[in-house]
Amino acid sequence: MSRRIVFSVLLVVIGYAGALFNVSAAALPSARDIRVDAGTKDSIAIPVKNTATTSAVISLSLMSADFTDGNDQPVLKNLDSRIAPWLSLSKDSLNLISSEQSFVELSVDVPLDTSSQVFAVALVATEISSGQISLSHGSATLVFITIGNELSKGLCKSFLTENFLVTNISIANAGHGILVADGQIVLRGPFGIRFVQTDLNPSHHRILAGQTRSWNTNLPAIPWWAFGSLSYEILDSNIASNECYPIAVGKRWWVVMFLATFAGTTSVILFRTKRS
Repeated sequence: MSRRIVFSVLLVVIGYAGALFNVSAAALPSARDIRVDAGTKDSIAIPVKNTATTSAVISLSLMSADFTDGNDQPVLKNLDSRIAPWLSLSKDSLNLISSEQSFVELSVDVPLDTSSQVFAVALVATEISSGQISLSHGSATLVFITIGNELSKGLCKSFLTENFLVTNISIANAGHGILVADGQIVLRGPFGIRFVQTDLNPSHHRILAGQTRSWNTNLPAIPWWAFGSLSYEILDSNIASNECYPIAVGKRWWVVMFLATFAGTTSVILFRTKRS
């Protein structure tokens, strides 16, 4: 086989792989929120960056985003004809040089007779086809739209420790608004002493009304000086801890015993030194 044929075959393979993995030059934020009342209009600006090494024309469009219960990844579909008249983009394409960033404005204009509700749409680079996608590659932005004064209500469904480094959280939204559980996981000791804490939801997962989402997060490490009956618990005013009881770590008195022994030994030495 000649070198020319081998080179041609490689070009075909590379082209096929590029189409298969659908690498996009666009970089968009993962999520945005907007709240608007019926009969009013509002807008948000969404940044779009060209991550390619050359200039690129990035075409943009809107799609409906549906979530199945417990699934972090949305299923994208053609924009719902019912809400399509409410939404508009300031631009449907951007011509950007390498590493340049610009903004697209998404406007939401809600009719007066619209009932309170929550839904999600996605601003996507048009290279993305319909179907389930991961948003981690940055080629789409989920926009969660709340119409009316809908309130979220979080219910903690599970707080399961896989080990003493990582834990699995499961939160349900029993309200009618979008829930962002931005509380803390706290390590407590005797008398409720708070030793250390860490973010409950560092990725800012959003939970739609009636949905449940689960994720892993790191537990705060136990410092060497922590003592007593230790436990991890969730601290968030938006979440009812109905099923998320504190995780008992166990009793840790060696610090107290060490300090007591050290103090006692020091006292004896000082006492004998003083008498001598």
